[in-house]
Amino acid sequence: MDINKIKKQAESIQKKVMEAQAGHTIKEFKGVSAGGKVSVVITTEGMGGFKAKEVNLDDELLKHEDKDIIGDLIVAAFNDALKAAEEDKKNLFSNLASMMGLPPEFKLPF
Repeated sequence: MDINKIKKQAESIQKKVMEAQAGHTIKEFKGVSAGGKVSVVITTEGMGGFKAKEVNLDDELLKHEDKDIIGDLIVAAFNDALKAAEEDKKNLFSNLASMMGLPPEFKLPF
């Protein structure tokens, strides 16, 4: 196999990954629980971590529920937001694999 051809393919893949990362710089994802009485917004930065941006609690919830239940609802909303972020990341990688001519179910190593 021609080494120059392999090098060009690697450079093409690297460029596509960088473009995908640039398009995925900062996104917000909202998670909810208790029928919307609790919501959490997280942000993604690049292809890596997540940061909590805001937590919203319904005033009535604060009046009628104890702190353990409220804590559980916040965790559930946060996990809902993480699920949305992970699904978005999965779609991004699937699209990236497709751009490279790979089948959508192909698992990229990053």
